[in-house]
Amino acid sequence: EEFEVTSEVKSDFNEHGYILIRGLLSKEEMLKVRKAAEHVNGLQDYTFQIPDGKGRNSSYCIWSQPGHDVTGMVGRIEKVVGTMEKLLNGEVYHYHTKLVMKEPHTGGNVNWHQDYGYWYKNGCLFPDMG
Repeated sequence: EEFEVTSEVKSDFNEHGYILIRGLLSKEEMLKVRKAAEHVNGLQDYTFQIPDGKGRNSSYCIWSQPGHDVTGMVGRIEKVVGTMEKLLNGEVYHYHTKLVMKEPHTGGNVNWHQDYGYWYKNGCLFPDMG
């Protein structure tokens, strides 16, 4: 079943700034992403940890140039790009990818923050990102 950006979905995105799409990637696609994330010579080599201030850590991996492996392809496939173009009303490009990895029950809290200050400094005059 293909995901469709309906007027209700678009309204939710515009109101809240995000939407959750369960099943956009198939189980097989998600398995490939998971294998890449857990592979010893894959993303694990580029992962860093940030303390949450409560004695635990969350792991992150961030990249600006999408590679030619499965993790780089996720941001370029039509069902991701096409969905974002419909939500943002135009052509999109890859700014960066951030993968947050948290162990269940033992991983640290993720401290969310507003990124618009540095987006603006980097030439993104409007916070039209997804």
